[in-house]
Amino acid sequence: MSIKRATELIGKTVMSATSGEKLGSVADVLLDDVSRAVIAFIVTRGLLKREDVLPAGDVQSVGRDAIMTARTSLVGAREWLSNNTASD
Repeated sequence: MSIKRATELIGKTVMSATSGEKLGSVADVLLDDVSRAVIAFIVTRGLLKREDVLPAGDVQSVGRDAIMTARTSLVGAREWLSNNTASD
């Protein structure tokens, strides 16, 4: 089993294995409140640091230089949040 610190992931490049395109850089790691498992990565890109989400299940591999995904685009943060927040 390989263990990584969240601080090792912050700033790591996110790449599409399908297109070879850089999708952005990891800005934060989202954890489930109950299980404490990683559920997603906040990925920023562009000059305005637009925030998108890479669901943890879409990660193919975490390498020394980049996180690889088969996705060619990411989910907008607001869209992801509205689809993944439990109503109280």
